[in-house]
Amino acid sequence: MPYVIDGSTYLAISQHARDIPGTVAAMNAGDSDIPTLVYKWVDGAFALVQQLPVSAGEDAEYFSFDAVHYLATASIRTGSDPYDLNSISIIYKWNGEEWALFQEVPTFAAKQWHYFEFEGRRCLALAQNLPGRDTTVVHGRASTIFQWNGSKFEALQNVESRAGYSFHYFEHEGAHYLGYCDHGLASKIYKWDGKRFEPFQDFSNMGGRSFKYFRRDGAGYLCYADILNRSSLYKWDGEIFRPVQSLGGEGGRDFSLFELDGVLHLVRVCFIQGTPADPDPTLKSQLFRWEAGAFMLVEEFPTHGGVDGVPFMADGKPHLAVANSLTPDIRFRQDSIIYRLAGSEVVRDRS
Repeated sequence: MPYVIDGSTYLAISQHARDIPGTVAAMNAGDSDIPTLVYKWVDGAFALVQQLPVSAGEDAEYFSFDAVHYLATASIRTGSDPYDLNSISIIYKWNGEEWALFQEVPTFAAKQWHYFEFEGRRCLALAQNLPGRDTTVVHGRASTIFQWNGSKFEALQNVESRAGYSFHYFEHEGAHYLGYCDHGLASKIYKWDGKRFEPFQDFSNMGGRSFKYFRRDGAGYLCYADILNRSSLYKWDGEIFRPVQSLGGEGGRDFSLFELDGVLHLVRVCFIQGTPADPDPTLKSQLFRWEAGAFMLVEEFPTHGGVDGVPFMADGKPHLAVANSLTPDIRFRQDSIIYRLAGSEVVRDRS
């Protein structure tokens, strides 16, 4: 994800694995002991400035408070067949020049961190867990909400999980909500009751990947990405969120919302269609524009196992960083792409 420190734009790219020469291509294969890469925008392009020892990186979440910068990284596993899903996910702290280790968190198949604040609390939610693996669970399976205690993050609440993918915090009509997506269970929205987040609304039974909330024209909306079914736009009806628009078929992995020339835009990034055993990673992702109370498709652009798409500003111009993961022959060597956002179009800038 892109972030800005002291006026400079950085980009952290997590790497799940590297191919092992002579092995059969497979989506869940490869050597997991590969670093997360940190780039800095210099002279109109990103230049590599640091490598972080994050085995099988799945996410890097930047956040800051009290003028201190942090980067929370998620490690899904270590090793290279056999793999160990009991890993250490590391929270880094900026020392003025680079990222330095701050806190180690024991995790099990960690997928994503999400930072949020409410009612004076500083929280960091971790989505994790994978079912059906022949491994000893040492670190605990539950997806977990952590809270800052003044010196580090400590567990506040566990959330039922089977294959956790993401959290998304939002506030709606004075209440605090936390969306949680899980591949193996119904994805849910939780509502804060003053002491903890309690289940509020269920979504699809399997395949959940991402929530994104926004307000427009006085109404609350929620985008929901589902890799097994259609992604959808939901609208608050006074009691719950109800579907009002399709945002594309199966394969949806992540959403990004941003303003461009005063108009709301939405990017849906697609990962794969099919199954992990026989995946098709060569898909089209979408750029939408908000018009007359709905999202209108503006453009489709190619992604190869796309996992994230994040807008950022550099040299006074809007860009979109799109993280890809898999080549058409299911190898871990697909370039991530930096696009320029020109009007309501994405224009290839450089890899």
